[in-house]
Amino acid sequence: MDQIKIGKLISKMRRMKGLTQRELGDKVGVGYRAVSKWETGMTSPDISIINELSQILGISSDELLNGELNESNKNNEHNQRKTKSKLFLILIPLFILIILILFKINNNKTYTYKLKPSCIDCSVSGSITFKNNNLATILINELRFSGDDQKNFIIKDYQYEIYFNDSLLLGYGYGNDDQTLSKHISIANFYKNFNISFDKSIKINRSAALKKPIILKIIFLTEDEREITKEIELHIGKK
Repeated sequence: MDQIKIGKLISKMRRMKGLTQRELGDKVGVGYRAVSKWETGMTSPDISIINELSQILGISSDELLNGELNESNKNNEHNQRKTKSKLFLILIPLFILIILILFKINNNKTYTYKLKPSCIDCSVSGSITFKNNNLATILINELRFSGDDQKNFIIKDYQYEIYFNDSLLLGYGYGNDDQTLSKHISIANFYKNFNISFDKSIKINRSAALKKPIILKIIFLTEDEREITKEIELHIGKK
């Protein structure tokens, strides 16, 4: 008997059956060290357990003692490998497809959050809606400042800008005739009628926006040509 060939066959068939050395040893009443010695060719299984060991490994006693499979088992082994390869080739594209579907579903979700100002002396009612993880629409209204000593200044024009991560997301006002105020009003009255309803998508990452504030900046041009700037940090919270 060739102990090396027998050991290699035992090791091969054990792994094909999904057994550990300890599990195989338990089945035939020996320790895992004995199984390890068989597989390295140091020793061979006792003749008294050959039949039982062969049945567990799914081979004949002759194949075990010869250390090699007969043609029938070789073909079976080859077919098993081909089946596993085909299954693997089917599962990989399927797995990729599932990932893509889940990614698309996640990206098509709509998330709406409240916009909450960080300043103590102001209030803002507004929201931001993400149509996917990178595009959003913004609604802001009911802007209020308490104790504003500039609220009675009369303005003839204004502009507002919204920033995120120091990048300008959108701006409105100044330089366009149709955006100029039709009549001069006070800053206080402007606050009462302030409204941003930007329904076109702007590029902003949802995960990043949950961690950093959006900056709203309003610049008033007064009748006496002075500029007054108001800046508010808007944090995102669950609606």
